[in-house]
Amino acid sequence: MDKFDFSLLLRAFSIFSVVATHFGLYELVGGSLYLIALSGFNFVKYTMPKLNSINGYPHNPSNTELFHAYFRFVGKLALPTILYLFVVFIITGQNHIFSLLLVSNFISPDYANGMSYWFLEVLLQIYLLFSIIFFIKPIRLSISDSPYRFFFLASLIAYIISRTCIYFFDTNDLFNRLPHLLFYLFLLGVLTAFSKTTSQKIKTSILLTAICAEAMITRFGGLITFYYFAVIATIWCKNIYLPKSLCTPIKLVAMSSLFIYLSHFQSLSLLKKINADIAPEISVLFALVVGIVLSTVWKKRFVLISITKTRISSSMQSKTVV
Repeated sequence: MDKFDFSLLLRAFSIFSVVATHFGLYELVGGSLYLIALSGFNFVKYTMPKLNSINGYPHNPSNTELFHAYFRFVGKLALPTILYLFVVFIITGQNHIFSLLLVSNFISPDYANGMSYWFLEVLLQIYLLFSIIFFIKPIRLSISDSPYRFFFLASLIAYIISRTCIYFFDTNDLFNRLPHLLFYLFLLGVLTAFSKTTSQKIKTSILLTAICAEAMITRFGGLITFYYFAVIATIWCKNIYLPKSLCTPIKLVAMSSLFIYLSHFQSLSLLKKINADIAPEISVLFALVVGIVLSTVWKKRFVLISITKTRISSSMQSKTVV
């Protein structure tokens, strides 16, 4: 048995659930909402230390360095999404500008007949909102002084803003998939990452329960149910022991979640060209494999480009000699 990061397991299970629900294997909604919270959680774990390492942070950091560090991270999500959409549109002969601009969630939940990614759009828009706090000195100092207190209050305020906007402005036609309405989900993930002591974990759990209570009572089993229990688990459980044979495939699925999400409907479409009556189990497995392959290719793109250039150069030299 090996020790395994529990949030990584939940990330893999969340993307698996998204694909399985879309393909009719089973229905467990809310995985995408948890992935928003997990994005906030992982931002604190992996990106904030890079911001903190900038010379002069938090008092007088270089805005150029701060901008570069923050948006270099955001670009790692935006660039592959835009490029993937661009390639798909070229292959299919489509052209949907709001998908490429990553703002189709403001147009329609079924924009371009579904050829858009509301989850990634909202997440990127949330990152844009979140970036503001790092460029305002008093807020930076407040976070540096007491990150837990700041994000506890920020999560509560963001939730109140969300509920107020939903009450006064009807956005049901957009399924409420808007950054200012879902920002609190992200901030609760940030707060979870800053919940270090038992006291903080209890307070975060109470806040999370209070925020999710209405949806849990009125629509148990709906979007918030999975989100609630997954975040509670993330608060209280850091690691889990798994058989060594399971650790590698679970980690592969988790680390390939972006490309699994991007490509799973195209994977299904490809399978249906081969066999229209394909079993959902096979469809889900195939989508996971395709996503893992695409993710691996993307991560090794520079190596592959270098190898290709070398081979082309060698081929041209051979022809010249002949």
